[in-house]
Amino acid sequence: MNTSIQDSYNLAWKLGGVIKKHLNPNILTTYATERGAVAKQLLQADRTTLELFSAKFGQETPSLLQRADDLRVFLGGRAIRYADPLLTSSSAQGFGCFRPGECLPELAITNHATGRSVHLHNVMKSSGAWHMVVFAGEASSVAQMGRVHALAKQLEGLRDATFGVLETLLVHCAKWESVELTEFPTLFQPCDPVTGRDYTRIFIDERSYPGVRHRMDDFAA
Repeated sequence: MNTSIQDSYNLAWKLGGVIKKHLNPNILTTYATERGAVAKQLLQADRTTLELFSAKFGQETPSLLQRADDLRVFLGGRAIRYADPLLTSSSAQGFGCFRPGECLPELAITNHATGRSVHLHNVMKSSGAWHMVVFAGEASSVAQMGRVHALAKQLEGLRDATFGVLETLLVHCAKWESVELTEFPTLFQPCDPVTGRDYTRIFIDERSYPGVRHRMDDFAA
């Protein structure tokens, strides 16, 4: 069932983009290349599962044990990689645990304004919009903050053309008390005339600054 839901989602956002004239109709061809590869992986996973149940405990072959390990990775969603050249450049370079075309890894982040801990997946709502996550690094550095503002200025020029289509988030690794929200570009904290300023787009990478929530509690006290 999970695979079927992923199939539907993969096709739905592409159809929606084409119908709204946000995307080139050619993007629909990527459904077959992306999800077709997953279907083959699923069939292999079923074969491996059947062999595991059929094999006597302790008598599994090294090949079967290796495939069982691959099965665990596949069922966890980490073995899926979309490589259609229309959407994923073959020359694109990953960094850290991020790889182009792969499922976004779990990343614990803390909202800079509220101190609430969330996962990156959970702040990217399934709204049909594209999400751009800017990893701003050591944002307390004047030079680095300058780069963030320069990038935001470039993205501002796309705001009208991508309104409702592109959502921007920022994750930095500076110490919470070393940088103020007001120092970040308004692109990442837009102000709505009715609802006010949006404080749900700027986060701190908890792995880079462990204990950030405790530090916030100390300052609040």
